[in-house]
Amino acid sequence: MADDPYRSKFGVIRLQFLIGGTETISLEKEIIERLDSIQEQLSSIATQTEQTQSEGESPKDSQKVLAAHAFRLVDGEGKLRGELSLQNGDPCLSLIDASGSSRMDLCLQGGEAKLRFIDSNGVEQIKLCFEQGVPAFALADGNATVRVVLHMEDGLGMLDAHGNIRAMVANQGGEPSIAIGDDADHPRAGFFVKDGNTELALFDTRGAPRVKLFVSDEEPGLTINDADENTLFSFP
Repeated sequence: MADDPYRSKFGVIRLQFLIGGTETISLEKEIIERLDSIQEQLSSIATQTEQTQSEGESPKDSQKVLAAHAFRLVDGEGKLRGELSLQNGDPCLSLIDASGSSRMDLCLQGGEAKLRFIDSNGVEQIKLCFEQGVPAFALADGNATVRVVLHMEDGLGMLDAHGNIRAMVANQGGEPSIAIGDDADHPRAGFFVKDGNTELALFDTRGAPRVKLFVSDEEPGLTINDADENTLFSFP
């Protein structure tokens, strides 16, 4: 047994523990032969990996890439619940509810990103997008009428159910202003800061300025106009 190569490979103590007859040694030889085969396969794989890396190609580069024009997600009943596809040549990701209606989509349109949230009736109620490179946000009611608009350059606008601007906060050219309108979409009151001066203006139903209260060059002032915008009273 001292010259048996399997004895030296497995270790004297292990063989002394395992050997109980001819069948045991035969089993040990079979196991070692399998181990040798596995080791040769591992050595071959390691050699191939080293050759690939030496040629400048990483293991990840050899992995396959899955490419397609569209990917669709379906539930257990086979209903479409999500889709990543191209729309007019631009990528778009859509999430779909159990009734088959799109409820959210993230798309590129004309090179600008747009995120939309849609209610169960198919009405777009929330939109976050870029408009000519300027970020904008809009909220609409269930009738698809925009009620709130936030634009990086134009400011914040609040509209009624008919789409008339009822209130607006703006900061154009670094000069803040607040305006309030009526249901005929006419301005009725405005507060402005311009060239360091402050002004409060009141308008009639036609949108004509009738009263102006202001502070200019650290001095207060008041102007009252008639319906034709002719000055009736002025101070100082």
